[in-house]
Amino acid sequence: MSSILLSYLAFIGMALPDSLLGIAWPAMRLSLGQPVSALGLLVPFGVASSLLSSTVAGFVLPRAGTGRLLAVGTALSAVALVGFGLAPSFWVLIVAIVVSAAGFGAIDLGLNAHATHHLGARHINWLHASYGLGATAGPILFTAVIAAGRSWRWSYVCVAAVQALLAVAFAGTARTWPASAAQPEQTAPVEPALPATPAPAAPKCPTGALVFTAQTSNILVADVWQVGADVPTADMTWSYTVRSAGGTLLNG
Repeated sequence: MSSILLSYLAFIGMALPDSLLGIAWPAMRLSLGQPVSALGLLVPFGVASSLLSSTVAGFVLPRAGTGRLLAVGTALSAVALVGFGLAPSFWVLIVAIVVSAAGFGAIDLGLNAHATHHLGARHINWLHASYGLGATAGPILFTAVIAAGRSWRWSYVCVAAVQALLAVAFAGTARTWPASAAQPEQTAPVEPALPATPAPAAPKCPTGALVFTAQTSNILVADVWQVGADVPTADMTWSYTVRSAGGTLLNG
């Protein structure tokens, strides 16, 4: 299976659990004996874990390679989703969302780094469009599970199976993924031509070093704002919509 196809499948799979929490929460909170507002306690743990994971993954990627990083990220996501499906209490959900977000951060960084250096702008646009397909498929899957008379827990188990299959695919193709930009492929040494006038050496930045400029700082602030504002709003909107349509009757 080509790395391009796997990248598209990974973006779709990455979006599935993201779109489940909001629509499933009205049923989840009844099973766990929690108020609707308890969802607001889960989201900050997930946001913090995702940001930390993305930062750490930036150091791991040049050493482990894209395929291995994606395999670990999707495996973490699969384990976390099983935790969601089997959670006996709200506190288990907190652990599960931390693990799930850690996997998401690694997958997100690995895929975007690979697309940036090896696929080009057109594929990057389509990859993010495929994320929208996964985000749409999540609620459809949940609705199908509930319509079949099953508990909300089965929707998480189904998505966990998808993530597990992706983890196996990434692990099996780990050696076929192109080297990252920070881990260039070995090439034969070439004797450089001596310039007539030596140019001053540019300052070198160690591989994996964090370099903050005005531009990167602005991007970081925008990303934190987007995640912190968009994710909770989307999840609470799903829950409000489901409750307004009678979703409080869905008891898992």
